[in-house]
Amino acid sequence: MNNKVFSVENGVLFNYTGRRSKVDVPSNVTAIANFAFKGNKWAKTVQIPQGVVSVRDFAFQDCVALQSVQLPQNRCALGSHLFQGCIALENVQLPVDTTEIATSTFEGCKSLKHVDVPKTVQNIGAFAFAGCTLLNQIQLPVGIKTLGHHAFHCCFLLKHVVLPHGMEVVGRNAFAGCTMLQSVHIAQTVTHLGSDVFYDCKNLVEVVLPEKLQAISDRLFCRCKNLQTVVLPSQAQCIGNFAFYYCGKLKQIQLPNGLVSVGDKAFACCGLQQVVLPTLVQTIGNHAFYNCTQLTDVVIPQSVQTIGEKAFASCTRLGSLRFDGTAEQWSNVQKHSNWAEGILATHVQCTNGIVEI
Repeated sequence: MNNKVFSVENGVLFNYTGRRSKVDVPSNVTAIANFAFKGNKWAKTVQIPQGVVSVRDFAFQDCVALQSVQLPQNRCALGSHLFQGCIALENVQLPVDTTEIATSTFEGCKSLKHVDVPKTVQNIGAFAFAGCTLLNQIQLPVGIKTLGHHAFHCCFLLKHVVLPHGMEVVGRNAFAGCTMLQSVHIAQTVTHLGSDVFYDCKNLVEVVLPEKLQAISDRLFCRCKNLQTVVLPSQAQCIGNFAFYYCGKLKQIQLPNGLVSVGDKAFACCGLQQVVLPTLVQTIGNHAFYNCTQLTDVVIPQSVQTIGEKAFASCTRLGSLRFDGTAEQWSNVQKHSNWAEGILATHVQCTNGIVEI
């Protein structure tokens, strides 16, 4: 091997300029610097010696021919954006004691089908596997705590995901655009699901959410058009904007007893047939149930203070509206003038009589 293509100083490999398809990193190297192989167009396989203790940020970014990397299996710190844009990468075995898969480590690795996540991993960073369009399975270890935002964004072939015991936080858009995702098991240890986590997961059918969630984030299941069953945490206080927007096959849902507010377009264009709002609800947002064309019956609690613009508009089969309070209490509810535009019902049934809409 011509060592002139390796720029090494004090054990650190700063740059590789060779054009070989098979690269063996010299045995005297103990660290690979930022950008060391960045943009190399010829390396297909890279062998890194066991003595290397760190491979730093962007080290192999945009190595478009790279198919396989043999990383050291002892303690070795791995930087961010490590293999970002390595579109031919098929095989990587991570060091057995890896604790973090950093930001954008495998982002855009379009040929990557499988990665063994070491049992020691506690954090997967933002965009870590985003755009890995052939990745068809991932097994997350028990004890992992966080998934960064967009971690598996647009991993089109993922079908089944288990968020295991010990996980606490799932960042926004973590599985957004995973259009083949069919099932998700979420451990009860999860306390936060960010916005858009399952956005446009068109084949997701059933989800049970953990009891520790205090809110259903914005667009959490937006455009999950085949979603049929969701079990919500009983004490969740807020359902965010567009949370279930365009979930056309969602025909029924039991809303949490602790629910206080329903966000804008939270259930717009859903397949809901009946809605019973719990006794603590105060706010029904703009277009909250807009265009739920299968909706026939709605029960509104006396706790409600505001009903937003077109909240139930275009629910063309909505023929029964019940308010669990008096007509006087109903008159005190702040209602947008077109809150019930285009519905079948002509009046609201209160506890002491009916009120015209």
